[in-house]
Amino acid sequence: MLETDDRPKAPYLLTSIALIFIGGAVQGVIAGTYSVYRLVGAGVIAALLLSIAFAWRKLPAGAVSPIRAGAERLANDFRIWFALGAVFFAYTSAMSVIAGLRHNNELATLRNDEASITNVLDRFVLPRQLTSEQINSIGSFLQLFPPQNVGLQVVKNDPEASQYLSDLRQAVEKGGWHVKSNDFAQEYTADGLSLYTIRPLTQPQAQADNRNPNAQIEARGVAGEPSTVQTA
Repeated sequence: MLETDDRPKAPYLLTSIALIFIGGAVQGVIAGTYSVYRLVGAGVIAALLLSIAFAWRKLPAGAVSPIRAGAERLANDFRIWFALGAVFFAYTSAMSVIAGLRHNNELATLRNDEASITNVLDRFVLPRQLTSEQINSIGSFLQLFPPQNVGLQVVKNDPEASQYLSDLRQAVEKGGWHVKSNDFAQEYTADGLSLYTIRPLTQPQAQADNRNPNAQIEARGVAGEPSTVQTA
């Protein structure tokens, strides 16, 4: 005759549920979606279930109660085990999806941060320069006004400012204005360069003329920050 297994099945059920809580907590840690409260809660519930399962095995075989009998019926029902497996599978699948979405969001954030860093580098690190289109645009604007004599100054030992001033000189000459002076500045300036008009000594001080350009020109380079070029 086949021997029947009279050992209680409820402890196995309780242990399986405890392992599901532990596995869920571990899955959350791996997916990066865990929280301290969730980890503590899962740990407390798992410890409680394991303690009950251990104590259940110590109960006398003849001790019968409605709770014990009901738990044994559930433990012997294969549908309960199937439901536990389905719940665990659904939970791990959901955690995988959440982890994937979280990873995609992190990648998107990283790309945005990279774009922001690139903009900062363009504005504050890369050398200022004018494109051909910008040079032509400034030249076309200056052609709208009577030609002027201008002077250029640049601080010593500043290749970036010197190159930028060279671009500005091209723009000025394209506008039909005449560069009469190009020397080094006596004092350091924040922009590293300056551009100013030169009037003949015999020419009286001209009054404000709306036809002349504004006394302050802003030349924008790749750096994105306007470089103030002062005129006298």
